[in-house]
Amino acid sequence: MRDEIDYSEKVIEVKEVKKSFGDMDVLKGVDLHLYKGENLVVLGKSGSGKSVLIKLVVRLLKADEGTIDVLGKRIDKLSVREMDELRLKIGFSFQNSALYDSMTVRENLAFPLVRNKRLTRKETEMKIEEALEDVGLLRAINQMPSELSGGMRKRIGIARTLILNPEIMLYDEPTAGLDPITCIEINELINEVQEKYHTSSIIITHDLTCAKQTGDRVVVLIDGQFKTEGTFEEVSRTQDPNLKPFFDYNFIE
Repeated sequence: MRDEIDYSEKVIEVKEVKKSFGDMDVLKGVDLHLYKGENLVVLGKSGSGKSVLIKLVVRLLKADEGTIDVLGKRIDKLSVREMDELRLKIGFSFQNSALYDSMTVRENLAFPLVRNKRLTRKETEMKIEEALEDVGLLRAINQMPSELSGGMRKRIGIARTLILNPEIMLYDEPTAGLDPITCIEINELINEVQEKYHTSSIIITHDLTCAKQTGDRVVVLIDGQFKTEGTFEEVSRTQDPNLKPFFDYNFIE
């Protein structure tokens, strides 16, 4: 556990949240909290509801039951304007990076600044360059997304979320579809972001290496419910017959 984690402050608190799509119960009354400065990994199989959870946190989806508090605010009570203001404090790193194909890297990073900040052109350029330096890709500033590798697009996507200095980062399958070396680089970047920006993060993944390398705490989501939590070493030693096969199948050193 990192010393910077403040266990007296919860920046996200999820209570008894349920979410269904038709007859499919995806989340069955889950409870979750994220401490200030913590990297929390939500680990589970594909299709277990992990991504649904963080979409509920930013109100891209609406919970059927239960409450969600983010930075001390109950999100279902916020107006559209208030929710938009709260979202500026939350960086969402999408699984597919969600870059605009018709824009250069510079233009992709400038977009949230132009929409949300009143900066001079020089200030905008400085923030773009700083964000790209943080992810090691200043050289790609004039390239198009189609010219970048999958790992580079992931890094640019993270840079674009960082450019507004969010308090919370939400990573949706950050290593999905990447080669092992690039996965390690992305994991290291997630930890570097936490240390430099003092972010509190939820990392959604089914990748055990990602969970082990980035998580201060790990919770395991199985069949719409959280079954266990602890450090990676603690949860990976589970003898629960519903959980053990997941770790055995995905065994890593």
